[in-house]
Amino acid sequence: MPATELARAAGCVYTVRMSPTNIKKAAKIIRRAIFVAREVGPTFIHAYTSCNIEYSIPTHEVFADAKAQEKDRFTFEEYMTDEAKEVIERVEAEEKAARMARKAQKTEAVN
Repeated sequence: MPATELARAAGCVYTVRMSPTNIKKAAKIIRRAIFVAREVGPTFIHAYTSCNIEYSIPTHEVFADAKAQEKDRFTFEEYMTDEAKEVIERVEAEEKAARMARKAQKTEAVN
């Protein structure tokens, strides 16, 4: 049984399987997991990271290996309960509103 399914069976309300090849996406997933864990319950991130020592991958090929695994065994998978989804939508809406307010303030300051 895949690790993310085990995590869900164990009660995790937010699970993700990923290969962190996109730093912005990885940061977004980690933030989501933290906010959900604070308000709803346990979260789980199963991330594939290439290890050039353990897998004998030359250092300059580590990123290519991670990309290949992302297309094979570690395709992106995100699961969330309805409660977790509500938290994520609320927090991301609040963050967007704050960014827009800061942008408006900067525009006012320039004019």
